[in-house]
Amino acid sequence: MNETLRPYLGKSVVVYLDDILVYSQTLDEHYTHLEEVLQRLRTQKLYAKPKKCVSVTKELEFCGHIIGDGKVKAVAMKLEVIKDWPRPTNVNEVRRFLGLATYYRRFVKDFAKIAVALHNLTKEADEELRKQKFRPITWTEQCEVAFVRLKEALVSAPVLVQPNRTKPFTIETDASEWAIGFLLGQEGQDGKMHPVAFDGRKLRGAELNYPVHEKELLAIKEALRTWDRYLENGTKTTIITDHEGLQYLATIRAYSKRLARWIDEFQG
Repeated sequence: MNETLRPYLGKSVVVYLDDILVYSQTLDEHYTHLEEVLQRLRTQKLYAKPKKCVSVTKELEFCGHIIGDGKVKAVAMKLEVIKDWPRPTNVNEVRRFLGLATYYRRFVKDFAKIAVALHNLTKEADEELRKQKFRPITWTEQCEVAFVRLKEALVSAPVLVQPNRTKPFTIETDASEWAIGFLLGQEGQDGKMHPVAFDGRKLRGAELNYPVHEKELLAIKEALRTWDRYLENGTKTTIITDHEGLQYLATIRAYSKRLARWIDEFQG
C-alpha cells in the first residue's frame, strides 16, 4: 500500500498497513485528494469498501489516536487500560506493559529516563534464564516508582499539535546519567509553545561513559535524526539545551573524531 500511494505520502496521505488516512487543509482540497487516492487505488485494482470508510470529518480515530483540528491525543480507552494495569510479576508482563506504554511514548516527556528501571527487568545475562518467558522478577522501589510515574504520565498525557512545516520549530533536549530526552514544539496562535512530540532513548554501551557535554550533544544529534522529516526542508529550528558546558566547544581547537563527526553532521 505504501508503494501504491507513495506519490502522496507525507503530502496528503498516511498509510499504516491497509489503513489509509487522507488529510487536507480545505474541503475542496480534500475532495481532490480523495479522488487522487481512489483513482490510484483503482489503477492497482484495489477498492475501498464504503462501509469501512469515514469521509469528510474533522476528527477520527486512527491507529490508537484521536486526530483532528490540528491536534493528536491518545484514545481514552487505551489510557484506561494503562491506568488499571496491575503490577507485573514476571518478565512477560513487564514486556507487555512496556509494549503498550512505548506505543504512546511520544506523549510523555522523559519516557526513556522514567522507564529505565522497567527495561532493566527484561535483561538477563544467563542464556537459559533469557529463554524463560515467564521468569519471575525482583520488583524494587525504583521499579514501583517507574511503573507509577509512567502510568500517571500516560493517563494525564498532553494533547499534541500537528506539525506545521511552514512555521519554525523548537527542540528542547536533556541528558541524564542513563538516558537522553527531547521535545519537538511549535508556537501556537496563543503565543505559547505546544508539544508536537516527545522522544528519547536509553544510553547504550560506551555512551554511558560520555562526559555530560557529549551526552547533551548526543541528545541534539538524536533529536535532529528523529525529526528530520519535519526539518529537512530548511525550516528554521531553535535548539534549547540547559547544559552550559556546551559553550566551551567554541574554544576547542581540535575535536575528538566523534565530536568532529557530530559537528560535521550538524553543519551538513
